Amino acid sequence: MLISCEQFAPLSHASHYITLNVNNLIGNAEEQMNFKMLVFSGIMTALVGAILGLVVNHTTSARSRQPIFIIAGSTLGFVIGVGYEAVQQNKHEETD
Repeated sequence: MLISCEQFAPLSHASHYITLNVNNLIGNAEEQMNFKMLVFSGIMTALVGAILGLVVNHTTSARSRQPIFIIAGSTLGFVIGVGYEAVQQNKHEETD
């Protein structure tokens, strides 16, 4: 049984279409977000959040909750920092 190239033509066209759609979803290299900057912003705001957690711990009388305040402040700071930087990078891409 011989298989001709015409039998594979619809498959190759479909795979090309799928590849193009995936590239459109992912974006080009120049349109991707800078993940190093996202992580750096998250770490810096996590440090600020940890310091705020220490301040809250110092002002309250609940000494047994010290790790909770620090972890909550760090986590919230990281999430806010990454979210803010992602929005800033997205704004920069839209204006270009």
